[in-house]
Amino acid sequence: MRRLRKWVTVSAASIVAVGAASVLGVADASAIDRVPCNNQNYLTTYSQTGNTCWANNGAVQVTLYQVASVSSGNNSGYVLNTSGYKWNFISKVTFVTGNSTLIYINITGR
Repeated sequence: MRRLRKWVTVSAASIVAVGAASVLGVADASAIDRVPCNNQNYLTTYSQTGNTCWANNGAVQVTLYQVASVSSGNNSGYVLNTSGYKWNFISKVTFVTGNSTLIYINITGR
């Protein structure tokens, strides 16, 4: 009987926590999208191994080698490299990273 009561208490607490998250509007994390590089408004990484472009708000873990620079387009946010260095960016700014390997891109707005 004790195990049953403990299980019911834990289950009830879990249901309350899930319900509270739903009521408070807690959303799932969203990932940004990799898109064709045909628009200057996209965040663009320039690399010796190929350029990549990203759109929409959100974040994504990546492994982009030999990135020489990042152009933010009309976005704000930041990128991280393997050394843990964080480059913040605001619309229309280019940051030279010196052939870094990027591991994280976060676009926070336009």
